Amino acid sequence: MITYPKPENASPPLGTRFLFALKEHAATIALALWVFIPLVRRLVQLPTSYSTGNALTLVPPFFALGIFFLLRPKMKLIGFVQFAVVCTGFAFLYAFIVGIAMGSLVSSFYTFIDFLAPILIAAVVATPYRDRITSSVEERYFTYLKSVGVVTLIVAIYGIVQYVAPLPWDAKWMTDSQMQSIGQPEPFEVRVFSTLNSPGVLGAYLSLAMLHLIPLIRRAPILAYSTMLLGSITFLLSLLRAGWVAVIGGLFVYFIFSERRFALAKMLAISIAVLAIGTLVLQNTPGFEKPVEVLSQRFASLGDVDHDYSAIDRENQIQEGAENAHANPIGYGLGVFGTVTAINSYDGMNALIDNGFLARLIELGLVGFAGYLAPFIGAAALCFLHFLDSWKPGNTTLSKTDHLALAAGSITALMLLNIFGDFDRGVTSFVGWMAIFFFVSLSTPSTQAPVDKQRA
Repeated sequence: MITYPKPENASPPLGTRFLFALKEHAATIALALWVFIPLVRRLVQLPTSYSTGNALTLVPPFFALGIFFLLRPKMKLIGFVQFAVVCTGFAFLYAFIVGIAMGSLVSSFYTFIDFLAPILIAAVVATPYRDRITSSVEERYFTYLKSVGVVTLIVAIYGIVQYVAPLPWDAKWMTDSQMQSIGQPEPFEVRVFSTLNSPGVLGAYLSLAMLHLIPLIRRAPILAYSTMLLGSITFLLSLLRAGWVAVIGGLFVYFIFSERRFALAKMLAISIAVLAIGTLVLQNTPGFEKPVEVLSQRFASLGDVDHDYSAIDRENQIQEGAENAHANPIGYGLGVFGTVTAINSYDGMNALIDNGFLARLIELGLVGFAGYLAPFIGAAALCFLHFLDSWKPGNTTLSKTDHLALAAGSITALMLLNIFGDFDRGVTSFVGWMAIFFFVSLSTPSTQAPVDKQRA
């Protein structure tokens, strides 16, 4: 049989082209699914009665797991990324087995994939591939940042519209879900949740997304600045104090770790001035007096925790949770104690322990919690060591891409969100670990694959 060589410009097989496209856009698709599926769910349920269980909630984590198992053989886990995946996998597999033994298979399984899926997909899309035919890690880094910018801009615009004139599907969901903490489905009465499923998840996501907009300024300034402006408004309207603390802490660390810290400090000062002027204008604009008053009271409560109901309730939760953790060092397992899973709840939030680290200690036990905590400590230590190295002559760690600053700011924000809330899952976890894993890849020698798209 005579075979003829393929011409050099021959198109690659359809399967190869599909895999290449999947590699390049998996992060964007995953981010969009986690952010917009809750809105799709509300639209689907508009003609029917409200239901706490919906298969749509499973789409983002299952997509993430599918991407991981599809691309895992074609990528190489490097250094800290492999360490983080192994530790997290061990921690939640252990708690999953304990949860099954305690007789809670369904909720344990969902909680298992809800925690594990974000870090797994982040590991494969933010690290180099073995075939070396995809775009470089740095190109994927900026493509991902643009995706965060576009998605966050949509979230911000929708959130503002939701606050001024709640749409029918959002109003119905607010009424049917009976969430007391999100206000009333009336203009200027909504505690904004935008396209997500609660103000808490929205605020946690935006606290990390706002950090991602800073390195985007050099590549897409119009997108970055417009999203910062509108995103800040929606972020404030979420009224999530844990998110406000997280973004302040993340920004502080970002400025310290960035080589552009003085320029960024100037930009932040201008932003604060504009926000202050805007607040004064709104305060004297008919119809906007109430939202300004609500925001002022919310900010004031940060310095008066002794008389704040939610702070007092959180303190009682933490005390009760600490007693439970001490009573059972083995752990209660996933989906058994302290967790209201997204299958059985409208927001997938922890309803008993408003402290992520303590909640994980209760679920995972001492052994599992050690595995869960190790990547947080490791990421913080890794950023700090690279920061120290950056002061050596000729070191370029503090590059203009700000990948070290973004990683350091993100791990700080994630840890603060876990101290003052329980948000280390789903889209929040995905965005946070993406920043950290991109930094690991960009700072590791010989990880920049040359692009040879013809072979793709």
